[in-house]
Amino acid sequence: MATEGSAMPAQSIQTCYAMAGQHEEALNLLDTLQERAQCEHIDPLNFAYIYTGLGEKDHAIAWLHKAYEERSSWHLMRIKVAPAFDNLHSVPRFTELLKKRGGPTD
Repeated sequence: MATEGSAMPAQSIQTCYAMAGQHEEALNLLDTLQERAQCEHIDPLNFAYIYTGLGEKDHAIAWLHKAYEERSSWHLMRIKVAPAFDNLHSVPRFTELLKKRGGPTD
């Protein structure tokens, strides 16, 4: 896992662990990312990806809302088509966020 620079490589690894059912590994890496967030800005979208991979829909959506509020990276505009968020499409709070950020919702 990368310890310097962008958190994206760490987030990618964590999401893969989580989606592969290796939750303990994903949680350990999540702890590391949360520690880093104490000293540097970590894009909230990174946490949303991890939590959705863990099946933690409420946490994932909460982090997506935080990403929206912070006017996070341009990737937020792609959440409707990002495969990682497919399991959120039926959640009303996710649909509300899609409407709020603009762009297609269906």
